Amino acid sequence: MAENKIGTELNMSLQIDEEERMKSLDLNVGYTEETRIWTLIIRYINDITRIAEAVPFTYAELLNNYAVIQIREELIVPLSRQPDIIWIEKPKSLYTEIYSAVRASCIPPVTEAPFGLSGAGTVSAVIDSGLNMLRREFRNADGSTKLQGFWSQSEDYYVSGYEGEENTEPPYGRGHFYGQEELNLILERFGENPPVTVIRQFDTSGHGTAVGGVIQGSAERTKLLPVKLAEPDNQFPRTTELMEGIDFAARYSMAENIPMAINLSFGNNYGDHASNSFLETYIDSIATLSKLTLVTGTGNDGATGRHAQGVLGNVSYARHEFFVSEYQTGINLQIWKNYSDVVDIFLVTPSNVELGPFNQTADVMQYSTGRNRVAVINGSPTPYNRYQETYISVIPENDYIESGIWQVMMNPKRIIDGRYDIFLPVSGSTSGDVNFLRPSLYTTLTIPSTSQRIISVGAYDHRNKSYAPFSGRGYTVNDIVKPDLAAPGVDLIVPSVYQQGYDTVSGTSFAAPFVTGSAALLMEWGIIRGNDPYLYGEKVKSS
Repeated sequence: MAENKIGTELNMSLQIDEEERMKSLDLNVGYTEETRIWTLIIRYINDITRIAEAVPFTYAELLNNYAVIQIREELIVPLSRQPDIIWIEKPKSLYTEIYSAVRASCIPPVTEAPFGLSGAGTVSAVIDSGLNMLRREFRNADGSTKLQGFWSQSEDYYVSGYEGEENTEPPYGRGHFYGQEELNLILERFGENPPVTVIRQFDTSGHGTAVGGVIQGSAERTKLLPVKLAEPDNQFPRTTELMEGIDFAARYSMAENIPMAINLSFGNNYGDHASNSFLETYIDSIATLSKLTLVTGTGNDGATGRHAQGVLGNVSYARHEFFVSEYQTGINLQIWKNYSDVVDIFLVTPSNVELGPFNQTADVMQYSTGRNRVAVINGSPTPYNRYQETYISVIPENDYIESGIWQVMMNPKRIIDGRYDIFLPVSGSTSGDVNFLRPSLYTTLTIPSTSQRIISVGAYDHRNKSYAPFSGRGYTVNDIVKPDLAAPGVDLIVPSVYQQGYDTVSGTSFAAPFVTGSAALLMEWGIIRGNDPYLYGEKVKSS
């Protein structure tokens, strides 16, 4: 198969056995085994209804000619042949950027913002695990909600019995949108002591509650707009859910003409880290819209050894060793290089079985070593990306892949540029240690923090003013300076998901909302108070 409009991972998923796909770390994400239907992301031109008439699929339109679709597997290749289709990609799993958490007992006061700013007149979207809107931090003095609204993408939302206009059509055909009237009815019904089952309907993990607490502490009067991301099959949310959440928030901002900061405290390693992934191109297109500022953390893989890089010459070769601990059910690697460079790539198992070379074909190459099954595919240039991806998936023959020291070897044949980068999955996605023995200390940013127009936030330890060891570092692969700035992200005290108590947390998940709250303050000063009506997006980043 050489369909050049289909993403590399999706291309591999369509060519390997379903059993192998379902055992992999990422290749099954977006696929429903029972119905053989894929949830995918597309970019198109002209009219999507005309495309869906030619090749049947259901869809949710996003801004700027992106869409999330559901389509039968056998129709994906015919869809790619439609002239109005630009690109098709499968979703990727997302992981929260929390580094550690322990219980604590109190929350410190937040320093008062300068110029009497409080975020009044702005909205801060929290696209996350939800938010326990019943806690007092998110309620006014009279007990009413401080929230602008609340969209839960999950189907198992709590039904309040409210029959107003807000309860008619859920956004993108899923979940439930709670307006302020309905939220206030729920607050009146449950007061200060709701059942845990009700709390869990609004936040499954507490991550979003903590993020919202930091934003509210930084900008007390910004209105929060939580989006509770769905978790298909009780796993992790995917890029499809995140893109719908961003789209919802952006449309809300434009419809209501409200300045909005959008907080994203999720990330993954799937992409070239040069701002060319589908998620990043979508974010960069959204960031140019009116009165929006997008903020994300840089991830927590600064010291986990998940990235290696180097520069090849015409007469040199490279070897990178990486450790895989016991009881791993699968891993994958992405090797990114300039497409003009011709390189033979080999993979060597801990028992010294050499696989490769992996040639330039777009067809899947498959190997079996007794304990491991390995599939490899080479990507090709796309409308978005001049870099080439070699994607390697390792799954077990039985229960676990082989533990020990693996090796990637690269033998140059013709070199024009020479730069290459190798990425292992982010630390939150594997069940144990997986790390390069000689990792790169740089370009450990997670996606989407490598997006050009998003504000990317690293974490520092406010106690000694040092950059946190775990915090993702730049540059990007194409040498953009990241992170844009750093904020406190070590041992922060945040609201627990439950009604009482607080947690102490670390991670760029909680550095980012400091900046989201600060963006709300700047937009209040500029847009709401009339000092600068264009103080959003790139201008906030440069402030």
